[in-house]
Amino acid sequence: MTDSYHYSPQKPPVCPCRCVRNDPLPSSLTSKQLRDKATSQIFRDLHVPANVTGKAIRKRNSANDDRTSASAAGLVSVVMMVAVLLSVTLPDCVTLVTYLERVWNRDKNA
Repeated sequence: MTDSYHYSPQKPPVCPCRCVRNDPLPSSLTSKQLRDKATSQIFRDLHVPANVTGKAIRKRNSANDDRTSASAAGLVSVVMMVAVLLSVTLPDCVTLVTYLERVWNRDKNA
């Protein structure tokens, strides 16, 4: 009877995976220093700038609304704002044009 499992009296490696560390752990650091170093490395790896998160992007963009009623309400709002702006500025423009015509005609006749 052949046994496929072979017993090895050697100790198993600390890390059972076959990974190779690029930077061996410095033995001069204390466990607190190692923990702080690992924490800062994890923070650097996981840090995402606040302006590229989905929340920040959605905060700056309006939701698209393709409903006819929403488009109509927007159009009515724009028309009302233009009407108010014209009602304030149009009389002044008419007065300015009239004044400039008088000045022009006065200079021509003089």
